Formats: sequence, structure tokens, C-alpha cells
Amino acid sequence: TGPEIGQHGSKKDFECTDCDDGLSCPFSSTLQKLRDGESELGKDYVPHVLAGYYTPVEDPLSVYRCEPAYLCPPGPPGICLGGLQGTPCAICPNGQFFADDQCKDCAAASVLWPMGIVVVLGGSFLFYYIGNMKVSAQASPIKVGTMAIGITLNVMQTLALMGMMTVEWPVEMESTSSGLQFMVLDVQLVGGQCFLGANAIGRYTA
Repeated sequence: TGPEIGQHGSKKDFECTDCDDGLSCPFSSTLQKLRDGESELGKDYVPHVLAGYYTPVEDPLSVYRCEPAYLCPPGPPGICLGGLQGTPCAICPNGQFFADDQCKDCAAASVLWPMGIVVVLGGSFLFYYIGNMKVSAQASPIKVGTMAIGITLNVMQTLALMGMMTVEWPVEMESTSSGLQFMVLDVQLVGGQCFLGANAIGRYTA
């Protein structure tokens, strides 16, 4: 068996349980030390949750994997990046949205969303009109430009999705994919929670 962590049972003595993936359990680890985030033996003997994993405060031995991993920093149970809440570090509090690695107040985002919807619908009609113009033997400059933009957007979106896979990519690939995450159309990055709400229906719609 692997490392174990002690926890209080119904008896006065300790009972041991396996230390699951996502937990660091050095010598003399206990459930209370995991909750407290400290040990009388020093910081090298403090059990903690590893980066990329989350455990609820009320049940520290239930380990969840975070995607993306950076949303769950290492430390005691219940730690999330930038004020995120839920299991595992899934949403911001009501009236806030996640941007630039932290939860921010909605403010202008709730007003810009209806405007954005109008712009997207208008752009859709425009591209439909351009794409259904009279067919000719030679593509017009407008159609060539439209096709080039479409291919470029598809490549950028593919690179962003590849970066979300659980594969170890070269540093150059990871940095490129990280910078293109807005291409996966995650509406939470642009304040979608402000317009759709943080309830289950709103999150499913997003």
C-alpha cells in the first residue's frame, strides 16, 4: 500500500486510510493536520492538497481533479484561485465573473452582453449574405478574405482545444494554447455568468 493518513474513528485510537492521488501525506499525517494546514513537526510534515486537485473543507479526503489545473493551487482543503467557489473551483460568487485569474464584479459586463448578442446576430446575417452571393468562376477578394479568416479561426480554435487535453506538450505549444483559450468560446471568460446566472440552468446554457 502507498502512504496513509490517520483519521479519528469511533474509537480513541487512530485508523489509517490510503492517501489518494492529489494528496501529499508525509510522515505523521492526520486528518486534523490536513484541515489545519500545519504540523508540530514543521512545514515539511504538513499534509496538503496538491496543485490541480481540490477537496471540500467538509470532506477533505474526497479528491477532485481540476480542469484546468491552475484553478486549484496547492494548500489546505477548499483552496481555489481568485475567489472561485464550488466543487471543484467551478464558479464565482453571484454578481461576479472570472477573468484575468480572479473573480470580478459584473458591472459593465451585464450591459455589454445584450449588445454583443446583437453584434453576433448582425454579423451572422452579413456572413450569410457574403457566402451566398452569385457564384463565379473566379473568387472575389471578399470571398477569398472570408475563407482565409475562417481557416485561420479554425486553426486557432484547434490549437486552443489541443491545449486542454491531458497531454504534456512542449512549452511553446502550452504557451500558444494558453493565449488562445478565448477561442473555445467559454462565455464565462467574457462575463456570461452575469447574463445567464450562476444557477445550474445558466451554467449548462453557457
